[in-house]
Amino acid sequence: MRADAGICAEEIENSWNGFYLKAQEYTGSDDDKGADYLRDGAELCFEQAKKLSDIEDVKGLCSELVADLTTAAEEDGIGMNTDSEWVYLEIRDKIHDYIEKEHENE
Repeated sequence: MRADAGICAEEIENSWNGFYLKAQEYTGSDDDKGADYLRDGAELCFEQAKKLSDIEDVKGLCSELVADLTTAAEEDGIGMNTDSEWVYLEIRDKIHDYIEKEHENE
């Protein structure tokens, strides 16, 4: 992901998809780093998404993050091997709260 302010929604989405795929590679290993990796990726993408000027892009990306993090816990089992899914569910809840707050401000 580029470090400049000109990042676009598509770049953030592509980065997020890469984080998610990489986290899945860790699933089932003894040290199951997937949950930490997913959390870190979600935090990075969330912070970048909040910098976008188009609020619809922000909401869309944040909604995708919430949906994917929920799927990671409920279907893909990322972090389940070591009961560490809570690590990324905390950031999911933070992003969800941000989306709700933005809806109140409309």
